[in-house]
Amino acid sequence: MLIVMIGALWKDGVLFHSKQHMVRIAICMSLIVFIPFLISFSLDKIYHIEKGSIKEMLSLPFQQTARYVTNHGDEVTDEERQVIDRILDYDNLALNYDPMLSDRVKNTFKRESTFESLLDYVKVWFRQFRRHPFTYINATINQNYRLLYPAAKTSALYLDTYKNRGDWIVLLGIEEIEPIKEKEYNLKSFYNIMFQLPMLGIFSRVAFYNLLLVYILIVSVYKRKRSICFVSIPVIISNLVIVAAPIVHPRYALPIIYCMPLVMAYAIYSIRGEGDDAIEDEAD
Repeated sequence: MLIVMIGALWKDGVLFHSKQHMVRIAICMSLIVFIPFLISFSLDKIYHIEKGSIKEMLSLPFQQTARYVTNHGDEVTDEERQVIDRILDYDNLALNYDPMLSDRVKNTFKRESTFESLLDYVKVWFRQFRRHPFTYINATINQNYRLLYPAAKTSALYLDTYKNRGDWIVLLGIEEIEPIKEKEYNLKSFYNIMFQLPMLGIFSRVAFYNLLLVYILIVSVYKRKRSICFVSIPVIISNLVIVAAPIVHPRYALPIIYCMPLVMAYAIYSIRGEGDDAIEDEAD
């Protein structure tokens, strides 16, 4: 928010163009932060939502450790093994390692782990990174290459009404209704066909939007349009969030998909405005 506020206040090369301008921007930016916080706080108090595990934040480091153990397990010392085993199931790290998904690794996280154990793990993580940095880099690329590779499928469907409901179906007395199941199957088939169409299917790939972002950033740098780069910051941050996530999944990419039309529209407006100014100057 601080970066966005500074950019909004910077006008014509002057920071804090006027006090009124500064107050208006500050109020708007504060509301953007306060309203979601208020909603989240209210829902938490009403429904007593359980806090997420720290394993979600450490998903990428866990994945890198799993790849390190898979490729260089013979170099892991007994001390490092003990430290990692206090956090994760060391004996099954190589077995659970999936290059494109870290869920199987992070789900072995031991909830009873202490803060001191986490600090010791971080030290081991850095130590092993210094030994084989490319192992960590490869682990990150393997999990996130679909952000820039349009041929990789990144779509997902959640249309099964009864899937994974288990005992709730029995408890609530719900019965599976065949017409609903049949319509869900038809809808899923329709979406799968749309995802695979040569022209329309590309819009379901996260890489399409990111490659468009890369092109826009290159043009903005070439045209010296710093404002376009500034507007692209939320999309860039969203990509960094996905890199730290367990997998390249559409639900994580929705901020990118929703923001890119606006970023592209602003880029076109900004670049065309430059062209219009040049035409006017020539006319004068």
